[in-house]
Amino acid sequence: MNRHRPTGRALRGLVCVSIGLATVVLPAGADAGTTAVEGIAGWEGDSHGQGYGFAGVGWLFPASPKLDVPLRAFGSYLYYDFESAGTITGVDSRGLTLMTGIRVPGTAGNFTLLGGGEVRREHRTTDSGAGAVEDSTVSGIVLQADGDLSFSRRWRGFLFANYGGASSYLYGRSAMRCQVTNLDWKGSTSFFLGLEIIGQGNDESEAVQGGGFAEWNLVPRHVAVALRSGYKESWSPGESHRRGGYLGLSFYHRS
Repeated sequence: MNRHRPTGRALRGLVCVSIGLATVVLPAGADAGTTAVEGIAGWEGDSHGQGYGFAGVGWLFPASPKLDVPLRAFGSYLYYDFESAGTITGVDSRGLTLMTGIRVPGTAGNFTLLGGGEVRREHRTTDSGAGAVEDSTVSGIVLQADGDLSFSRRWRGFLFANYGGASSYLYGRSAMRCQVTNLDWKGSTSFFLGLEIIGQGNDESEAVQGGGFAEWNLVPRHVAVALRSGYKESWSPGESHRRGGYLGLSFYHRS
């Protein structure tokens, strides 16, 4: 059984957590210079029966007027199935992740570097013979960098990269977002529309995604909710391409 393939996809699930964070941003009006608590949750699934859910908490500790120290911890659940040499394997994976680093905040843009690790418990079943069952534990380091930059009053760009050493897996996302309503941030709600391009993979598995997203900011409550959808294509050596759609939801709150 190809061990790298399911491990790589499990790490891909971890990246969905970061996608949720990179898709939504802190609404204007949040206090600076004080320790903030973040609530994070979301789900993403595709048309081939693969899905990922997560929930967690984070803290932003101000180290100086121009530097914050983030700390994030979250649990996650990943489920998917794949076919190899005529055998279908189903995977359920539960994980725990802890990350910390530095964040340089600013009005025109932000930049964040994070590092940490994760531990995942995977349960796999196959339809061969009597139905084999296998449990395993996968762990490794996680490195992440992301940033955003304002190009105008309406437009803001995002870049994101994540590397998982357990499977040498690299993920990248580029997005552009337009603020449609509440440009002066005096109203209670702001609405955004955007486009995204995603590339990911290692020497065992690769995928590309492209689509759009809509985001709502509830300004007084410091809440952001996003809906993402688009086209996804994935493949592995010796297998045909799998084409379909993806759908994602994410939630972010900062107090």
